[in-house]
Amino acid sequence: MAVSILEIDDFESDDFNIIAIHTSLEDYKLAYFINKYCSINLSRQQIPLKLSKFSLDTTFEFFKFYDAKEKVNWSLIANKSILSSTCYYSDKKELQENITFSEILLIPEYDTVDFFLKIDEFFDNQIINNLILELEQVKEIKKIYEINKNTLVSISNLLF
Repeated sequence: MAVSILEIDDFESDDFNIIAIHTSLEDYKLAYFINKYCSINLSRQQIPLKLSKFSLDTTFEFFKFYDAKEKVNWSLIANKSILSSTCYYSDKKELQENITFSEILLIPEYDTVDFFLKIDEFFDNQIINNLILELEQVKEIKKIYEINKNTLVSISNLLF
């Protein structure tokens, strides 16, 4: 499987808005609702996002849409990636399997956030507030708010 590997220096601009979304929705259902309420067309990317600072097995599935009319990239990415590792060992009679799971966070300081919606254009507060109001109509979205990107410690993880 092909993988996109992003280095910290791979970004062009840090002019973007970032919206945190708390929800129990699956990623594809959330993308559907965002498409519906924001009149965009997010689609799952065939190549998973892999950030270079994480281990080789850490990838984040994401959705992307480029609005050619407005010249704006929209990205929806999960904050959590689940890694599994399998260890085999013998207990004298048979081969045993031990599977462990680890959760890797894209933005660790927002560990309760499920998804981030990144808009690669700096919109004013009114536009972002209207967008948030539209998405609050989705009953499965528990909480949604804009994040001040200047306070993010892990901002480099969002520069893709």
